[in-house]
Amino acid sequence: MRYQITVNTRIVIMTTCCITGWFLGQFLAHVLPPKHIIAVVKDIKQVSVIKPKAVPPPKRQKCNRWSTCPNGEFAFQIMSGGGTKRFPKICFEDYIILGEMNAGRGINIAAVNASSGKAIDVATFDMWSGDNSEALVKFIQKIPSSSYVLMATFDEGSTNLKPQAKKEIENLGSTLINKIAFRANWIFLGAKGVTIPSEFKKEKILFANQKWNKYPGWPSEIQIDGCVGRR
Repeated sequence: MRYQITVNTRIVIMTTCCITGWFLGQFLAHVLPPKHIIAVVKDIKQVSVIKPKAVPPPKRQKCNRWSTCPNGEFAFQIMSGGGTKRFPKICFEDYIILGEMNAGRGINIAAVNASSGKAIDVATFDMWSGDNSEALVKFIQKIPSSSYVLMATFDEGSTNLKPQAKKEIENLGSTLINKIAFRANWIFLGAKGVTIPSEFKKEKILFANQKWNKYPGWPSEIQIDGCVGRR
């Protein structure tokens, strides 16, 4: 019995609401000017179709980085080569110091003034054909103090790299150069007469391995980027 009463009560309430709403609509239709009603309806439609403003995509910054560097610091990016077709790239303060036009097989080096951020010298040393290890040593020794030294391999950079050359690279701050192997990709940000914080990520190496090589016989490219202080 209670259930039947509850259902009937609901029906009465719903019917009353419908009738009241109809009468209210009729009343408003006679009281309010038609133009006012049309304006209200248009406003409701406009609100319903308002689209949220699209968030602009993040912009690439210097050297193709996603974030800007603090004042007094230089942006840099070093990318190794990939296989025999994809050339390495060295960028410093949004200037491509080394790329497709001047990179070569072996070890590529760019020296940059740590105060001005301007390139001092760029060179490539073939470590597969010919004995260029001594020339690499002389190049590093001629780099003036207060310089950043950016290095990247392309194709093959280990075969004719002799211990003396590795020692010179270690003097620039490298800890991985003695691990370099056949067709390994290696990149490095070193310094001469300038201190780079020990926690700073400044070197990477990736060995060739048939299980995960990106290219036939060669691993994928590797990259480091960041900001270094003006000295």
